Amino acid sequence: MYVDLTKFNPSYYGGVRRFCVDLIIEISNYKPLKILIFDENLSEIEKIFSGKENIKIINIKNSFLIEHFLSAFALFCSVIKSDRLYSKISSLLKPFPVRSSDDIVCYTPNSVVNYFGKNIINIVSIHDLQHEIIPNNFDYLTRLYRWSRYRATLRNAKIVQISSVTMQEEIQKLTGLSAMKFKYIPEFAGEHFVSKIRHLRRYRDDNNENLITVFYPAQLWPHKGHIDLLKDLNEVSVNLNISIDVNFCGQIFNQDIHKKITNFRSSKLNILHHGLVSDQKLLGLYSSANVVIVPSYYESSSLPLIEACMSKIPVIARDIPVFRELSVSLPISLYETNKDLQAYFNKIPTSETKLGNEGDKFLLENVARIYTSVFKQIK
Repeated sequence: MYVDLTKFNPSYYGGVRRFCVDLIIEISNYKPLKILIFDENLSEIEKIFSGKENIKIINIKNSFLIEHFLSAFALFCSVIKSDRLYSKISSLLKPFPVRSSDDIVCYTPNSVVNYFGKNIINIVSIHDLQHEIIPNNFDYLTRLYRWSRYRATLRNAKIVQISSVTMQEEIQKLTGLSAMKFKYIPEFAGEHFVSKIRHLRRYRDDNNENLITVFYPAQLWPHKGHIDLLKDLNEVSVNLNISIDVNFCGQIFNQDIHKKITNFRSSKLNILHHGLVSDQKLLGLYSSANVVIVPSYYESSSLPLIEACMSKIPVIARDIPVFRELSVSLPISLYETNKDLQAYFNKIPTSETKLGNEGDKFLLENVARIYTSVFKQIK
C-alpha cells in the first residue's frame, strides 16, 4: 500500500505533522507501507522513519515541473468549469509510480488534497471546506483552484475519509454524493504525546487562585476567533477580578490578526503568541494550562481539542455543530457568550477531567485499526 506524503513538509512543526507521522508508523505495524515523497524532503523523512522495517520510502525525482503545471492546469480547468479534463490530464501526467489497480493509495490527513487517477483504489481525506464555507479566507482564483481539485478527488475516490459526521453532511449537501462513499475515521491523540503532557501536569504550580492560564493552539485565520476570545476573556477577567495568561501558538496566515493580538491592551490579560512551536514547546504550553479554549466559528474536527481532552485538561469550546458532536464522546463544555465563559471560569475544574468509555475511539491504536479494516474491505 502507498501513502502519499508529497505535500508533507517534515520541517513544519505542529499537530498535522505529528498526526501524520504517528498514524503512518502505527498502520505499518499492521501492513507494509511505501511512502511517496519529493526529492528535497528525503533526508528529513528518512530520519523520521528510520528503523521502521515495514516502511519503504520512494523518492519521486524531477517532478516539480509536472506538479506546477498540474496546479496551473487545475486553475485553468476551474475557470472553464471542466474538472473532468483536469482528471484525464492529471492521471496521464501525475509523477507517481502507482499505475496498478491492485494497489491502494492512502492520502493522509494533510491540508492539500491530491488526485490519483480513477483506475487506482484510493482513500482520501477531506480536511475542510473552507473555500466554500468561509470564502472570505481566499481570493477568487484560490477558491476556484481548491474546489476544482476537491471535485476531481471526490468523484474518483473509492472512499472519502472524514473526521466528523458534520463534515460528511456538509460535503453531501454541496455534492450530492452517496453516504456509502464516506468512512468516518476520527482524528486521534497519540498516546506517547498525551502521556508526556499528563506527566508534566503533575508538577504544575496551582497555588495562585487569582491567575488562570488559557491555551489555544491554532493557525491565525479569521474564523478561528482569536480576537473575539480576547474580548470575551477581558470582560470575564474584569468582572471576576482575576488575571489571565493567554497563550496562543500556530502559523501566522493573517498578519492583520497578529497585529491586533499584539496591540490588544488589557490590564488583566497577559497575551503571548508563540508562533510555530516545536513539539517540546507545545508539550509545555499544554501542561501549563488551566484550561484549553477553542473559540472557532468553523471546524471539521479539532486536533487540539482532542489532544487536550485525552490529556485530561479542562476544555471549553464554542457551541458549533462539530463541537457538539465531539462533546457526546469527550468531556467538553460548550459556550455561546462571554456570560457562559464567566460561569465556567467561576468553577474551572482543579483536578483531571474524566474520560468516558467513548473516549477510547480517539486513541491512535484504535484509529489505525479502523484504517487497516478499511483496507481489507476494499481490496
